Amino acid sequence: MGKTRGPKASAVIVGVHRDGTDCPVTGDNAHQHTPSGRPLHRACAAHGGRVSFEIRCDCGHVIPASFKLLAIEQKALHLALHRGALTVTRTVDDGDGPTLISKTLTLAS
Repeated sequence: MGKTRGPKASAVIVGVHRDGTDCPVTGDNAHQHTPSGRPLHRACAAHGGRVSFEIRCDCGHVIPASFKLLAIEQKALHLALHRGALTVTRTVDDGDGPTLISKTLTLAS
């Protein structure tokens, strides 16, 4: 028999305008931007343009991110932590040769 798990956690990435209102990132009403970040949507420009992103999880966590790729990575990490603790391993070369660093991450850390 398998283990019974609670409801699966989900999270969304939301753009944030300069005035703190939501800036739609996906869907029919998404606010498009030029590659340099200039808003092409009138409503977005009226709110001061998009200045950051947030990951909003249904567990209540709100994680700020300065750019979309970071938001995507943070969302994946946060949802992975809902599935259990993760061990992150990195190799760092501080001049004395490579050193292996391991850290166990949980939602509480």
